[in-house]
Amino acid sequence: MSAGSDPRVVQPESTEEVAHILREATAAGQRVRVGRGSLAGWPDRDPPDLVISADRLTRVGIYEPADLTGEFGAGITGGGLRELTQPNGQWLPLDPWNWQAASLGGLVAMGRGGLVEPLYGAPRDLVLGLTLVTGDGRILELGGRVVKNVAGFDLVRLAVGSRGVLGVITRISIRFFPLPESDRLVEVRGAAPADLEEAERSVQSSMLPLAGVITGTRPGSEPVLRVRLQGNREPVAAQERELLDDLGPQRASSGPWVGDDPSGPNGGDGIHLQIRTRPSRLAEVRSRALDELGPWGPETDSHVLTGRLDVRLGSADDTEAFGRAVSSLRSEVEMLRGSLVLDRGPAAVLAQVGAMGGAGPGGGLMARLKAQLDPGGTLGPGPFSLEDS
Repeated sequence: MSAGSDPRVVQPESTEEVAHILREATAAGQRVRVGRGSLAGWPDRDPPDLVISADRLTRVGIYEPADLTGEFGAGITGGGLRELTQPNGQWLPLDPWNWQAASLGGLVAMGRGGLVEPLYGAPRDLVLGLTLVTGDGRILELGGRVVKNVAGFDLVRLAVGSRGVLGVITRISIRFFPLPESDRLVEVRGAAPADLEEAERSVQSSMLPLAGVITGTRPGSEPVLRVRLQGNREPVAAQERELLDDLGPQRASSGPWVGDDPSGPNGGDGIHLQIRTRPSRLAEVRSRALDELGPWGPETDSHVLTGRLDVRLGSADDTEAFGRAVSSLRSEVEMLRGSLVLDRGPAAVLAQVGAMGGAGPGGGLMARLKAQLDPGGTLGPGPFSLEDS
């Protein structure tokens, strides 16, 4: 590809066409990126020769409302899937940022759940099977359409969250859940994040089936702990009363849940970091993130039950200083056996600190799997490549 030119975008209509494209690309020594980047906004570290878009892989294979399962092309959007299942009183509980516009394949490849992950599971818990086309054009049929279909090494769970560096996902079998009768919110506010740590510990130890718990901090505003409850009306009403009593009626308030998961990238030119740690370490990691990144006015959303911290910043004028702060924070997080991934931001920051950071204890295994599934190194020239692992 000539310097400064845009990569060619192809929109295959079948798994076999994807396999043909990848076999030709491998033979020609071309580099391929998967997806248009609706969920990850970093520029490519090395510009690809080719971009594979799943926009035309939208076929609905088998949808069995009675079984709460379905099989779909990877290009169907979250919004399109909701329109299909909602008349049957069902939904796929993946509600991260931008879920309506994002493709199902993108949601699965990025491993993005959402606020309700504690109750329903992460994407890897909801995907029953998928078709993966390896970097050299082999078609792997993984898993199936039944809830229990795992024997030996579970490649389905490996493919979910692989960010397009192990293969191209073209078909996905997933499980659905009944739409909840009641969707409620309990809130607690504090003057500072530390004021909410006791409430966070309380919900972490709660035996209630909480749909999600998130603590948000915004510059110039009070931090707020929000607990989401879902299910049948009477059980949810009882859970709401118990939670209000536990958190203190003087501090807590409740009402209907309105809106979607507020965490995740904002789009545009903003910067988004995703940190993973143990839930018991989350308050400590949030404190360190606010200290390290304080000069840039970060917004944070702490997923209290899963140990995920989303950090957003509008921009970083001094990219060198910002890069040093991110590197320092990443070192602290990795010392606690967590991870820091930069999901969205400008090329200058990516070049300085990289997207993925250290490979961690599983880095060697992932590199060997990459060699098996993409021996020509065809996939993943973007920011989430495993080449530096």
